[in-house]
Amino acid sequence: MVKNKVLEIVIICLLWVSVILSFVLILDYDIQFAVGILGLLIVSLTLKKYYKLSIQLLLLLLLLSVFEIVKFSIAFGVKFGSVNLISMFLLGMIIVKRLDVIRAVMRSSSIERGNNEKERRRSSVEFFKRQFSNLSVQKLEGKLRDDDLVEEAKQAVELLLNEKKD
Repeated sequence: MVKNKVLEIVIICLLWVSVILSFVLILDYDIQFAVGILGLLIVSLTLKKYYKLSIQLLLLLLLLSVFEIVKFSIAFGVKFGSVNLISMFLLGMIIVKRLDVIRAVMRSSSIERGNNEKERRRSSVEFFKRQFSNLSVQKLEGKLRDDDLVEEAKQAVELLLNEKKD
């Protein structure tokens, strides 16, 4: 499990080195820097006990630091326009390393959505089946020819026709 955490720990250490160098080299601090230090402190203190929450906060802080809403360094930095390239690189490293986890989460949520969709369809078919249960075979066949019915209603009519014909 420790091997999985190495990259995040290294990134947190690099950010602390950056903060310490900024303290030593620059005496003028701004609110974004203070927020960055506070966020990094929270991430560091919660890393062991609340790892997932801590990493999510780290990702949020890095994302905010890409656009310098939060800063981890005022002593040095590499920027392209208003984008902090160092923060973007660190954020990209974590995302690439965790891509398999992100894919698994997305896959499980799509499977869950698929299961919910199947359940919704089955429930709709049962609803229409109850609605049409008192109709005669002729009326059911007439409904089946009706183009205005939704797919679930047509399935219910077909099931009822099969049951009544047997």
